[in-house]
Amino acid sequence: RSEAQASGAAAALQAWLLRASGCGLVMRQEVVSMVPALLLGVQASHRVLDVCAAPGSKTTQLLEMVSHGAEGGVVVANDAEPLRAYVLAHRLRSLGAGLN
Repeated sequence: RSEAQASGAAAALQAWLLRASGCGLVMRQEVVSMVPALLLGVQASHRVLDVCAAPGSKTTQLLEMVSHGAEGGVVVANDAEPLRAYVLAHRLRSLGAGLN
């Protein structure tokens, strides 16, 4: 495979990732943001309070963990900073999460 082909493929992947992120199809997450939910061992029946939730990657991971089952788990997420809370709400809305 030539360097030009690899570069073109990388550019196409980057463009797709940017479009998919904007639509809510893909969410990038730092490894450090994944650790809390994994260490908590969240299950489908749990009720989780995330009070430092913005920008939403950890909250999205938690929602994914509670959504697999009929047990009725829930995630309550908020942020103390209004702008960050807006970003959180926008991101969760783009993923189709119910906001109350």
